[in-house]
Amino acid sequence: MVGSLGETALSGVYIANQITTLLQMLVLGITAAMIILAAQYSGKGDNVRMKTVIGITLKFCLAISLLLWLVLFFFTKPCMSLFTDNEAVLEQAAAYMKILCFGYPFFCLTNVLIGALRCVKNVKAGMYLSILALVTNVSLNYVLIFGKMGFPALGVCGAAVATIITRFVEFAAMLCFILFFDKRLRLKLKDIASNDMELVFDFCRYGLPVVIGDLLWGVNLATQGAIVGRLGEVTISAVSVANTVFQIISVGIYGIRDAASIITGTTIGKGDIKLIKSYTYTFQLIFLGGGIITGVVLFLSKDFILLIWRDLTPETIALARNLLTVLSVTLIGTAYQMACLTGIVRSGGDTKFVLFNDLLFI
Repeated sequence: MVGSLGETALSGVYIANQITTLLQMLVLGITAAMIILAAQYSGKGDNVRMKTVIGITLKFCLAISLLLWLVLFFFTKPCMSLFTDNEAVLEQAAAYMKILCFGYPFFCLTNVLIGALRCVKNVKAGMYLSILALVTNVSLNYVLIFGKMGFPALGVCGAAVATIITRFVEFAAMLCFILFFDKRLRLKLKDIASNDMELVFDFCRYGLPVVIGDLLWGVNLATQGAIVGRLGEVTISAVSVANTVFQIISVGIYGIRDAASIITGTTIGKGDIKLIKSYTYTFQLIFLGGGIITGVVLFLSKDFILLIWRDLTPETIALARNLLTVLSVTLIGTAYQMACLTGIVRSGGDTKFVLFNDLLFI
């Protein structure tokens, strides 16, 4: 929908979303650290410590998101200028980010709560929430970007407003489910408020390498975004399109990784080393097979998917096609390496090795 507004609008949204990607990687790192500890406590049957770890994570993420919101709201244009020197693109990015940053606290808290449910193997709630978010976001984007049903056409600002509303709906729905309907986690407000300095120390000890690793990957992606942001609107738009398609096609790989992470953590928590070795062998076959299948699907479907962006120039579409061809090959290696490192090694407790590996390749 944003692409139909032209390459300048699409480029502006891509530039603004570099900050979102950085935050997302940071939250993923903190949530992964939480899952490593909480899943092991869940496997041991120690629900009190599991809930305390979740509460610590929620407070960390809330503090980070509020700090980022303050910086982005009051210093929007200087922050966006880190990623592009194109004035037209910069204006679009700043207008989009000025609104979008209000949704960051809801985004962070929702993702932590979804991770908390995964610790007790409740993955359906996250799936239903994603469906709700998809329907809400697509509908609101259509109404607010193009000015339907009596609303004014807000362009990229409409896309930002739609995202904020969706983030709030996500958070409200997840919070209501956890507080009033969930039968597995049984998380209460007093659990979120509780503190245990020993657990805070363990969270920092085991989680800091995870958080640093994911944060550095976010910085890596943001740096790439800053480089792309200086190559012109055609390049920015093509990369934006290619990234969007890649994220949709490869989402199954990340789901497999997260599933392996939870199974690894809970099995180690039970102390069943023989079983986890068997799981590890099977996981590797699944990761490699999933990568091959996903790569083939991306390669074969890229030309048909790109027909959606009919309002972009032929040069942009041609460059996006070339990028997707490369990604369809590299996806095979990514699916195996990334999933093994985070789904097996990191979840097994060896967080420092994963950090050193990430540092080397970043």
